[in-house]
Amino acid sequence: MLARAHKSLIFCILLSTCFAGMLHTSWLAIWVAAGLLMLMSLTWHKVSYARYAENDDFVAQSTLFIFTALNASMAATASFVSGIVIGWLWGI
Repeated sequence: MLARAHKSLIFCILLSTCFAGMLHTSWLAIWVAAGLLMLMSLTWHKVSYARYAENDDFVAQSTLFIFTALNASMAATASFVSGIVIGWLWGI
C-alpha cells in the first residue's frame, strides 16, 4: 500500500509541476518539485543508502546523492517545460 501511495505522490508532484509550467508560474516551481522528488527518491532507496552508510563509503553516498539530485532536477525541468509546450499548444 505504501508503494502505491509513494508512486501516486510522485505522479502528483510531476503533474503539479506540469500545471505550473502550463500556467506560466515562476521557475521556482522547478526547484520545489526537484526538492520534493529528491526527498521521495531518497526515502524510497533507504536500503541502498544504509548499505553505503554502514560501510563508511563516503564516495558512494555522495554519488548516490548527486545523481539523485540530477535525476530529480531533470524530471522536474522536463515536466515544467512540457507544461509550457502544452500550454502553448492549447493557447493558454
